[in-house]
Amino acid sequence: KLKRGDDKISGSQLTDVLKERFSTRQLDWAIPQQQLVSENSLLGKSEPLVSSKKPRFINNTPVASENINLRRLVNANINEPSKQSINAMSFHSSGNVLLAAGQDKHVRFFKVDGEKNEKLLTVHVPDMAIRSASFLRASSSCLLAGRSPYLLSYDTTAGSMHRIPGPVGWDVKSLEHMSVSPGSEHAAFLGASGYVHVLAPRSQQWITNVKMNTAARASSFIGEYWLLTSGVDAEVYLWDLRKTGKCVARFAHDDGSCTSSLSGFYSSSGESYVAVGAESGVVSVFAANALLNAVDSATKQPYKQVKSMMNLTTKITSSAFHPSGQLLAYASNQRKDLLKLVHLPSRAVLSQWPTSRTPLGKVETMAFSPGGGYLAIGNAGGHVLLYQIDNFGAA
Repeated sequence: KLKRGDDKISGSQLTDVLKERFSTRQLDWAIPQQQLVSENSLLGKSEPLVSSKKPRFINNTPVASENINLRRLVNANINEPSKQSINAMSFHSSGNVLLAAGQDKHVRFFKVDGEKNEKLLTVHVPDMAIRSASFLRASSSCLLAGRSPYLLSYDTTAGSMHRIPGPVGWDVKSLEHMSVSPGSEHAAFLGASGYVHVLAPRSQQWITNVKMNTAARASSFIGEYWLLTSGVDAEVYLWDLRKTGKCVARFAHDDGSCTSSLSGFYSSSGESYVAVGAESGVVSVFAANALLNAVDSATKQPYKQVKSMMNLTTKITSSAFHPSGQLLAYASNQRKDLLKLVHLPSRAVLSQWPTSRTPLGKVETMAFSPGGGYLAIGNAGGHVLLYQIDNFGAA
């Protein structure tokens, strides 16, 4: 803007005016995305966001179903709730940091202690509503996925974010459905036409693709190398990633309706399980030990269904095993307060929790802490409810 009375200025004067006007600030669109995403930077801080401690010890002491007690604590995201639904959560393997993300395109990190639950960091992801997220085990990095043909990898120590392109040559439209193996050696993403794409998260290389006979609806892992997938035909596929994705077993859950949720649990010394949630609301639990032993020994040993839960009548949208293998949580987001806990040793659904007065809301996602002491529940209202499981002390 010229001064009053200045009708004309020379080219050199115009240059000086423009320099004075714009050299003192940089336009938002000119700032690299890596500088835009973080509201708070960890650079320059003396302490890292996540601890470098070894993963938490898991208390595997058997607990009777009637003795399991859950206490509500201060919401994990009490210091900065989301204005939209929480779709993804992940505890760091050290147990002291929780990642919560969702529809508002923000990823928030909280130091969970059950009392203050300090907010450590907020990261804005302008181009993606987060549908799936996971810390990499014993790492400062996490993976973020949404309805985009690429992933995001965020390093909490460096405060940097970069894109991981989808598998080359596949024209993938969305990588929103992600499952990560317990040790973060593999990550699986549901694709089109029955394909599931497998990534090695640490090297960020796409390593193989597996194909089902029908559209894929859910995936999970048993340990690091056994990939589970299932879809509209109610069949569960078991893939051995040590053999570049060979299908080594298939079985159907008795309900017969479309699979909507899958969870796997592996134990080298105890029971391993597969939980299959269906659109009918039925959850079927299978003993995975016999299945894995049969594959390794090449013997024909049938799978064993140990329990079917019919407490819910709407589509199962999420499920998670407790780190000890003693509990299974499953939920539906079709209506409010639809979540159940199963005590696996006794095959009993807990009657003492949740109750009709437990304010869960519409449950979108849930996660147990690595030590088993916390259960975090993300709902459609943007809150992360936090419960202490008294029988398992460590976070």
